[in-house]
Amino acid sequence: MGNMIIIGHRGAAGYAPENTLASFKKALDLNVDMIEFDIHKCLSGELVVIHDFTLKRTTNLNGYIKNKTLKQLKQADAGNGETIPTLDESLRLINAESRVNIEIKGRDCFVELAQSIEYQINNKLYNPEHFLVSSFDHAQLLKFHSIMPGINTAVLVEKPMRKHLKLAAELQSESINPDYRFIDSKTLDLIHNAGFLAYAYTVDSNLHKEKMKRLGIDGFFTNFP
Repeated sequence: MGNMIIIGHRGAAGYAPENTLASFKKALDLNVDMIEFDIHKCLSGELVVIHDFTLKRTTNLNGYIKNKTLKQLKQADAGNGETIPTLDESLRLINAESRVNIEIKGRDCFVELAQSIEYQINNKLYNPEHFLVSSFDHAQLLKFHSIMPGINTAVLVEKPMRKHLKLAAELQSESINPDYRFIDSKTLDLIHNAGFLAYAYTVDSNLHKEKMKRLGIDGFFTNFP
């Protein structure tokens, strides 16, 4: 299924604070094929790049993302003095130097995400094929696909099952992205025979990276690209 690609998980989260501009810069320096990051919608309506629903784990502040304005979120230290970036800031920095995998984490992000991607494409800053939109929230993924059918999607799952193949077919997905711990040759054959690529998350040890290569995975997410 072609060459295996390396996807920087939350940028290059093993080397710099996750989901920050510093992390994305590091991932670009390491020549990743794709940069993955997570989005939420904040109280003032902007899409911001952060993994959790709350600030506690990755910043020096507390509270839910959805209850904070962008101005409030910008006061948080996301590690090493980094701020929480917006989606637009992140895309500006990456500058189409790699593909981007935008994972919808927060609720009701799909309309603003579609608008942002449309802006990037219309202004010739990115091509449609630069984008891969994924989520564990499959209902939101379906809504996104209904308004932006030309953008590739990926179905995020823990353990792939036949119902996920049906969903991926409905979404015309590029890939099904399972937890690497549930991937074996049988599972990979199931995904490939249905016509999809398989990108595994999150593969950090050299031992597991080698195993994924041997199995014939199409790509993997790693904190250490």
